Amino acid sequence: MTMKNQTSRRDFIKKSSLLAVGASLGESVFPASGNVLYSDATEEEIIIENTEICLILSTDGKALSLIHKSSGEECLVKNVKSPVFALTEYCPYDSENFLTYIARATTYPANKVVREGDKLNVNFERIAYTATILLNITPEYIGLKLTELDYDLEKVSSVKRRTEIDEFTLLQ
Repeated sequence: MTMKNQTSRRDFIKKSSLLAVGASLGESVFPASGNVLYSDATEEEIIIENTEICLILSTDGKALSLIHKSSGEECLVKNVKSPVFALTEYCPYDSENFLTYIARATTYPANKVVREGDKLNVNFERIAYTATILLNITPEYIGLKLTELDYDLEKVSSVKRRTEIDEFTLLQ
């Protein structure tokens, strides 16, 4: 017995997977200006996207998702939440850390990210630096530029000397 509207197994799986990918991504809105807004954003997430990709960061500086929109492919390893930004000192001489941490190359991952318009303000664990990153979002690419690395002595002490930064990691 044959059915008139019979769908092949292959077509059914294709259509189902496309529907599942669309549902998991949420609906995106593409305004005429070229800016893209992600409709499922929460207060704990920072969405940076254009017509090609959607990067989702947590407010504690971890990459949650990087989706290539045209294919729907997730480009990050699942269940691995690595910091997106980090500062490294090759030989840290922070007097508060002498007895606690070994004086060897130390990497301080981001622990707080706040988006203010086209800027990201990033704070780091155990170090009083704030990085300001300028976003340049176009339909074809997303540019990130470190514009300022500010050391906040008021958070620690007015007599503490400024520690030097040797590396800044962006999107590791």
